[in-house]
Amino acid sequence: MPPRIVFPIFIFGDGDCIVLLRNEDIGSELEHYDVTDEVYSGYDYDGRLLKFTTGENMVVRCEATSSEIQHDELMKRLHSHLARLNYCRYDNNNDSITKAMAAGLFAETNFEYQSFLGWLKSIIIGRK
Repeated sequence: MPPRIVFPIFIFGDGDCIVLLRNEDIGSELEHYDVTDEVYSGYDYDGRLLKFTTGENMVVRCEATSSEIQHDELMKRLHSHLARLNYCRYDNNNDSITKAMAAGLFAETNFEYQSFLGWLKSIIIGRK
């Protein structure tokens, strides 16, 4: 059985970074033909490499490839994307702040899905 994915997840493809806060968002945000073409690579919050597949009816699924943590690679990619934005200064020595900034900046919050602030509040008070 694959390891449990820890959200948010960070997805890289076509020069972009996408952050998804919930498992339910994977199928609606990732295009099945891009998954088939292996456009995306991704990591969960803890740094496990993710694999994206399409199942029946072209439904996109995601699972951790192994329990191996690739934290350094995830952080390198996040630093690169945040630096390109030149949005604001951040302490690139603090991994938690980097991940929180990336989740806030790259998460889609204008949809009917749970917003980043809602997700953050649920983490702080212990509800998921």
